[in-house]
Amino acid sequence: MKPNSRRALKNKIRISLDRTLLTHLRSLWLPTFKIEGKTAGGESLTLLYAGTDAERMYLKSILFPDGAKQQRLGRHFFWQIDPLATKLGADIQVSVATYITRFLFPSEQHFYIPTWLECEASIEKTSVTIGTTKSRRRQIKQLLKHNMHYSVTRDLDDLMHFYERMYKPLISQSHGGNALMMKADHMLERVTNGEGDLVLIHQGDDTIAGSLIVYDKGQPRLFSEGILDADKRYMRQGVGSAIYLFSFQYLIEKGFSRVNLGRCRAFVNDGVFYFKKRFGLEIIGELQKGMLLKNVSNSPASIKILSSNPFVYLKGGKRFIAHFLRKNIDSNSDATPDSENDLDLSVLGVEDVVAITPANDRVI
Repeated sequence: MKPNSRRALKNKIRISLDRTLLTHLRSLWLPTFKIEGKTAGGESLTLLYAGTDAERMYLKSILFPDGAKQQRLGRHFFWQIDPLATKLGADIQVSVATYITRFLFPSEQHFYIPTWLECEASIEKTSVTIGTTKSRRRQIKQLLKHNMHYSVTRDLDDLMHFYERMYKPLISQSHGGNALMMKADHMLERVTNGEGDLVLIHQGDDTIAGSLIVYDKGQPRLFSEGILDADKRYMRQGVGSAIYLFSFQYLIEKGFSRVNLGRCRAFVNDGVFYFKKRFGLEIIGELQKGMLLKNVSNSPASIKILSSNPFVYLKGGKRFIAHFLRKNIDSNSDATPDSENDLDLSVLGVEDVVAITPANDRVI
């Protein structure tokens, strides 16, 4: 290798190492916020949050549906967050964590919650076209009632109509200013390269929704969905179910038996998680980035809000669902972790549901 080539290679390696080191240092030096407001039940709650804007906005939407007052506290090192939460009298503390911070600062009182979960589902003809459960048969009946059917296209005009009139309105309505839009060029490139199909949902002669399916190494993934002008009238008529069921039906006809459902949040009552669970969601992986959550005060307010929002967390390389209970369970009682709130917490890809009682809020 020539001297100039060696120098160039050394510079590339140095720059790469500098960037990696800077990334790790940033993960230890976090913007911190004190957020106060009322929960959906009317209880006062204080959250100390350290991390990125996206996760902060998401947590605010869960914990404070009617809005909250927030105070920026500057930046703090990762190891300063716990003492600060106690000092400020926070009820719940959440810090965004990377692979490094998660293992450098292990704790029995912090739940590691993945930012995003990767999901798949098995698809089978009878279940999709006839229905093997009462709820599935009800979904299919609703589609027939509203005269819904589908077609498949790769036409560029259809793709742009889907993007502008269906995809963008739905994403904007769902995520507001925090929406991360798929680029139209990316969509067109995938389809024109033979790596995607657009399933269009029709009601009579009208096209009311669509589902973009892409193929990653030959395996199908539901990449994006859209509803015409994000019209809630179509949603009430069951077009959300139609998007999934007709996409499944098309893939079954192509010979597939599994489909990637994309990502969802780790909170079981999150709308996307709940909806995908109805279609056989199975968790197959998670992103390395996550959040460390601690119930600081163990107060009635923090227990109540956490009991209303079960979540998937990682422990020892396995996935569990944390279900906070509002009262302790007597060892002689017949009560079970999901009997208190009558929740169905069975999720494929999760090891077990763990009951977290006020007397024992450690991660187990």
